[in-house]
Formats: sequence, structure tokens, C-alpha cells
Amino acid sequence: MLGTKEDVMELENNIDEYIFFQFQSAYQELLTELKKVYGKDAHAILMQYLEFRNAEAIEKIVKDRGFNYGLSTHKNTARQ
Repeated sequence: MLGTKEDVMELENNIDEYIFFQFQSAYQELLTELKKVYGKDAHAILMQYLEFRNAEAIEKIVKDRGFNYGLSTHKNTARQ
């Protein structure tokens, strides 16, 4: 993914420095807390939790909008 200096430069050109600084600070703070409980596995656990919360947020959006992965969940009221 970031195999070359050009890859890094491309990424840096597409990231707001302030937002990244906030992210990096929060990540370090979370990692420090999690290391107390999970030790060397803290990063992996944090990434798993992030994936879990992202999936949960997507499911909520899908549910709130009344769609189930592109299929409407509204009851079909057409006469048969």
C-alpha cells in the first residue's frame, strides 16, 4: 500500500493535517489505556473493535433507511 515515497506523499496530500493529528493523539491515548489490559495485542484488539463499530454503524444506517442491502424491507401491500 505505502511501498514508495510517492505513495506516502500521495496519501499526505489527501489528509487534513489537523484531523490526522487529532486521530494520532486519540489513537496513542487509546493504545496506552488498552496496553494495560491487552499488552502487545492492544493494537490488534483496537482495530478489531473499530471494524466492529464501523459494521454496526453501517447496519444502523441501512436499518434506519428501510433498506436491507439494496432490497426494501417495507411490507409488500400489493394484492395477490
